Amino acid sequence: MNNLKYKEIDSPLSVNLSSDDLDMLQIGVLGSQMHKLLKQMALVTLEEENANLEKQEKELIQYHIPQTLGREDVLVRAKISSLRQGSIEIDIAAMVALVFSQANAISLLQNLSANAIWAIGEYATKVTGVNVISRKTGRDSEVKKTVSRRRLGPMATKVIKELKDTANGGRLELRSGEDELIIEIYSGKKSER
Repeated sequence: MNNLKYKEIDSPLSVNLSSDDLDMLQIGVLGSQMHKLLKQMALVTLEEENANLEKQEKELIQYHIPQTLGREDVLVRAKISSLRQGSIEIDIAAMVALVFSQANAISLLQNLSANAIWAIGEYATKVTGVNVISRKTGRDSEVKKTVSRRRLGPMATKVIKELKDTANGGRLELRSGEDELIIEIYSGKKSER
């Protein structure tokens, strides 16, 4: 790993994936796709703020990502809290590298986990073979609808679609603070009904 110091920027995103037939492919797909979504959510949030500051002719938030590191490694780190047969529970702690962050950037990213839950809930209904059974948000998303449709929608849909394509049924639960999303994933046999 690298020697960068990180600061946790949000309450953890708790992810629970359960299935009668859970395998490493599902776990890998879930981890990879959630990682990409959180990274994109962070970048979109900072880019939106820079656009607002530019209109006001104010100094932009500078977030320099060192060339030797990938954006994924810098913006989002994840910690697995527990594993048990038929289920995986992960707490994802969104963190930012202190070497390039500014206080304003950190405060902008405080709702990163909740915004990711909102994006997945907003677009999961577009994937056949899944059912959103519960969706609770503590507040409106801070992400603009136009940005979410153009940049986050395809990525949020991909999280669920790829998980559904590798799953043999199951249930995905996402929680952060007051925000919660529960999605039922049907196996090929159930989705044909």
